[in-house]
Amino acid sequence: ARYCPSFIKIKNSKIKNAGKGAFTKKKILKGTYLGHYMGEMKPGFRKGPYTFMTLRNKTIYSINATELSKSNWTRFMNCSGHFTKDENVLSFKLKNKEMVLINNEYKSLEGYIVFYASRDIEKGEELCYYYGDAYYKLLNKSKV
Repeated sequence: ARYCPSFIKIKNSKIKNAGKGAFTKKKILKGTYLGHYMGEMKPGFRKGPYTFMTLRNKTIYSINATELSKSNWTRFMNCSGHFTKDENVLSFKLKNKEMVLINNEYKSLEGYIVFYASRDIEKGEELCYYYGDAYYKLLNKSKV
């Protein structure tokens, strides 16, 4: 994937049937900004294995990170158990409408998905966050 920081390594996940995962190359402190979910953002609800739903201007948008050339390393973070020790990342949907200059173009960050370390993460740990109840049920996992 594009835009993989030096502190992340993509390799086979330790989670059964998860495919690839994102692992740390160094210790990451609680509260550290890890990155944002990158993909093709379009209005409307779309399903897919690398699709994140968000809101912009009171409209549902889909961020599709299926295509590697349009995504980044965050697509490789896997689902943790709900409130378990494997959850070491928190995701947030930005609600601010402030315009920022990105590649010589002013853009709103509203609807972007950002990730922060929810606790200190040791070198070699896989980065995981809770995808939500609907996805958790889809995986046929029991709630913890």
